[in-house]
Amino acid sequence: MTMTTPSTANRTLPRRLPNSVYRQREYLTEKEVERLMAEIGRWMDAQKQIKSFLGSGAKATMDQKTLEQLRSLGYIGGKQ
Repeated sequence: MTMTTPSTANRTLPRRLPNSVYRQREYLTEKEVERLMAEIGRWMDAQKQIKSFLGSGAKATMDQKTLEQLRSLGYIGGKQ
């Protein structure tokens, strides 16, 4: 292995402009907050319905190919 010197000098990155340049305001309006809260509530209700439908002992099934892909990516380990 041979030692080489970097071909570029240390560069400075451009400075980020103030937030006011990118957006008109830095807060949500009351109407936006209410809409988001309602959407989160609907999502939570849907999750509760799904959990109650599946029950506490329900298991999701996956085909062998998907399981092998997840194992190779390190998301799950061992043989099931």
